[in-house]
Amino acid sequence: MNDDISSRVQQYPICTAIVLCDRVKFDSTTGRKTIKGTFDRLVAAKHEPISTRFHVYVELTDGLGTVPLEVQVVTTNKKTDGAEDILFSSKCVAKFPHQMKTTTAVFEVKVQFPEPGIYNCFLKSDDKIIIKKRIIINEKAK
Repeated sequence: MNDDISSRVQQYPICTAIVLCDRVKFDSTTGRKTIKGTFDRLVAAKHEPISTRFHVYVELTDGLGTVPLEVQVVTTNKKTDGAEDILFSSKCVAKFPHQMKTTTAVFEVKVQFPEPGIYNCFLKSDDKIIIKKRIIINEKAK
């Protein structure tokens, strides 16, 4: 029997950083991470879909136990039933042996935005939103 409390209790973490970027490089010698090409908006031709690939870097703390994580990229135009269109979704699991542990997760996103507009990137755990980051797709100037 395992008496470790973190194996029996789950506490949702607090997100201390969410960054949209082109790439995240990990240095195995120093343990440092280099985030390259940060953004919050992209440019697309008018009324044309934009296919892109990027990374979502998140830093989490104050979690406890094994916590499921999910990144979703969604439209902000709600359907008539109130639901949003999910354009991308990816899941992983974060382990927090104690509340003082800080952990990072990086999600690779491959998504097609249907048209210029405002989209949301959610970090969720068990369908509970931990943090939201807005992504703006601007029309290309003529």
